[in-house]
Amino acid sequence: MSKLSDAMAWFKGQFGAQIQAGIQTTPFSVDMLTAIAVQETFEIWGALYQSLPVDEVLELCVGDTLDAQTDPRFLRTKLHCSPRRRARRCLRSLGKRSSR
Repeated sequence: MSKLSDAMAWFKGQFGAQIQAGIQTTPFSVDMLTAIAVQETFEIWGALYQSLPVDEVLELCVGDTLDAQTDPRFLRTKLHCSPRRRARRCLRSLGKRSSR
């Protein structure tokens, strides 16, 4: 097996039953959520899962970013827009174009 295949097998072995229990009434599958986990966080846990306990690997992969300092150039929500003073900037930041 490749390093990636080994890691995916480990992920499914560690979390597969819990994932399956949580997705019973959804269109998701264990394979799909494993693929997302690999795509989003494998660069973190791929080198650690064989040497650290599962709870430590999980802790490293799941961070609380709500309290993190954000770059002021990027808006977090539409509520951060000042409706009149920065309307065009807000719309651009949200991926929309303002109409003239």
